[in-house]
Amino acid sequence: MVLRHLHAGLAGALLALSLWTPCPGAASAQAPVQAGQQAPAEEEERREKVAELLLKVFATKDLQQQRKLLIEVLGIDSTQVGATQLLGEVDRKIADEEKASREAREKAERTRKALEAARTTYVAALAGRSRPGLKAALSSVDKLIEADTENAEAVRLKAQIQEDLRAYTLRLGLVIGLVLAFLIALILLVLWVRRRPAMLIVLEGPQEGECWTVSKKLTVLGSLEAEVDCLLLDSSNRVSRRHCEILRARGRHFLIDTSSNGTSINARRIPKGEPIRLRRGDTISLSDTVHIRFR
Repeated sequence: MVLRHLHAGLAGALLALSLWTPCPGAASAQAPVQAGQQAPAEEEERREKVAELLLKVFATKDLQQQRKLLIEVLGIDSTQVGATQLLGEVDRKIADEEKASREAREKAERTRKALEAARTTYVAALAGRSRPGLKAALSSVDKLIEADTENAEAVRLKAQIQEDLRAYTLRLGLVIGLVLAFLIALILLVLWVRRRPAMLIVLEGPQEGECWTVSKKLTVLGSLEAEVDCLLLDSSNRVSRRHCEILRARGRHFLIDTSSNGTSINARRIPKGEPIRLRRGDTISLSDTVHIRFR
């Protein structure tokens, strides 16, 4: 990596410095060799070693290996200015790489936690069949994908949440449709029942099975044919001539007792002269001898 960014001149200069050997004339002009000065053979070996190490530096792309080699070069010859500069550049690049790696790890950890939170919200929404919960989970995943478009796990989770949202919406629409259909059918049934003319069917008495339609505003029941709408025969003569009346008002029916022997609704005696609400399915009893079903 460093090799791509190094200047060719710096590399050549380092090698030239490491391999330079003074000429004989120049050597004779220098001061006498001081005590302890390295012998020419040792100096040559040192320069060759430095040159070998520098070639290895330029041959590798491993920053840590380059650093190790440069430190070794400076250990042999601490006057290598180019090696010192190169070591500083390598250290900066290592620091940059470590910083980038640390930031990448921190980002990955944040992404992992955010994805885990979105998955937890998604699972809770599924368990509670919560559409808002599914939308919240989808929003969280969208933010993750926006920050990292290559996050395959987030993309898969988003597709799964979207599929569940579509299924939830379909089920919700189906339930709403069924409820609406039931309500409409119920309303139609109520309207049909209310508009259908009420009927009286003799359950027990001499005319068992006979029926009449209650379509008038006031329908009179009794034993006097000239004054009633529904003639009821009674061998015991307990049914009065005008025994009771059925009054129709605002779509409802009321029973009024006008007899001397009494009238009952579902076996319960009603007050004389007082309108009592009739409901379809009620049983009207006249003097406990004739029983009629109101339908």
